[in-house]
Amino acid sequence: MYKISKLIVLICLSFGLKAQDLSLEKLIDIGIKNNKDIEASIKKIDLQKTLINTAYEVPKTNIELQVGSIQNPGIVDYSLSAAQFFELPKVYQLKKQYQQALVSESEAFSKLAITDLKYRISLAYFELGYFERLKGLYKQETSKLYDLEKVYQRRFEEGESDLANVLAIGLKIKEFGIKIKTLEQLEEEQKSKLKVLTFTTSLPQLSFIDADFSKTIASSKISNSRLEILNSQVITAENNMLVEKSKLMPSLKLGAINQSMFGYRNQFIGIAGVEIPIFRKAMQARVDGAKIQKDILETEYVSLENQIKNEVDLTLKWIASDREKVSELETEILPKSETLMDISNKKYKAGAIEYLDWYLYYNQFLGYKTEQIQLLRDLNQRVSLLKFLTENE
Repeated sequence: MYKISKLIVLICLSFGLKAQDLSLEKLIDIGIKNNKDIEASIKKIDLQKTLINTAYEVPKTNIELQVGSIQNPGIVDYSLSAAQFFELPKVYQLKKQYQQALVSESEAFSKLAITDLKYRISLAYFELGYFERLKGLYKQETSKLYDLEKVYQRRFEEGESDLANVLAIGLKIKEFGIKIKTLEQLEEEQKSKLKVLTFTTSLPQLSFIDADFSKTIASSKISNSRLEILNSQVITAENNMLVEKSKLMPSLKLGAINQSMFGYRNQFIGIAGVEIPIFRKAMQARVDGAKIQKDILETEYVSLENQIKNEVDLTLKWIASDREKVSELETEILPKSETLMDISNKKYKAGAIEYLDWYLYYNQFLGYKTEQIQLLRDLNQRVSLLKFLTENE
């Protein structure tokens, strides 16, 4: 057994395996690697790239053999012909551009799938961090209340205090216990969401670090995948319109006929012709429809661009406001509240103030600590939203 354990340790060391908490970046990497929707979107890109060569598709070559009395009764002859239709070179170029535009559109959809996954994983991650912070606060305060309960239990036994203080503190401990259990249930729900997002059956221990918003805020450039998709669709619609227009152009026909009659010399005939769209109404309607579709997409692009810019501006204002509130709490309010709490704890233990007076200070202190954790949760989620909107990491 000792040898087996030693062997396992050596194997772990040789591969550099180390038990460590998982960061948000590594969690996102796992999600991108395992996510089947992203895998499918990448395959769609490969599919569209493969279809580029369909732009050069030409109709099948028509080869025809006729044997019999073709021209004169009683004389057996044959006729062998071959004919091929071609589009003008410009038409093939337009079809290729259309297929390349579809590739760009598929790439934009794939990028959006990755960006959306990053955002959803970030939200679940920071929500778990919020629950972890609240649990830590409640456990820390529970430990303090246990010490306070012991003091009043002793004072009650010595006749210096009544049972009400012991019961009141005990009820507050029970309240924290219920809150901790509720948070643990909420944690399991978020972990289930993360398992779905990352396509994993279990999650390792996570390390919770606040979002780094310095780079995101410093860059004002917006590179949004939804805008890229619409822009690609505008280009695709424009190329589709040009392809439809090209159908109004003539097509070329080239061919040859080799004809022979027994007793006579062979006859070789060359064929050249054009196909001209005489009935153009339906074709022109498709061109007009493609142009309208392009105009619709351009309007949607302008609308979405304006919407995203407004969302970015609003999110930046919220982030600035949250940062200011957190700074005020951490530098001014919480230090004073903690000092006030230490004084009230000493007075309460000494019996200098009643429970209701102590509870007023304590509830105020707990409110500030809870608000700090709530603001950090909001700040992390808003930074995640800003990264989703601007795609600036």
